[in-house]
Amino acid sequence: HMNETNQRRLLSAREAAEYLGLAQKTIYAWIETRKLPHVRLGRRTLLDLRELERLIDENTIGMEKQS
Repeated sequence: HMNETNQRRLLSAREAAEYLGLAQKTIYAWIETRKLPHVRLGRRTLLDLRELERLIDENTIGMEKQS
């Protein structure tokens, strides 16, 4: 199970905003509009690091798309 933990890293909205260089309110807006997949654990809203990296890849301009 340790391997699963290493592969799936959940970040808070604040951490995700910092990681992407965006305002925290942007992260929450994207969560609300379903632009950014998220995990709800109790009252916490968490974001999967892999989803953030996918968002970066999908919005990278000037690179060949890898299929």
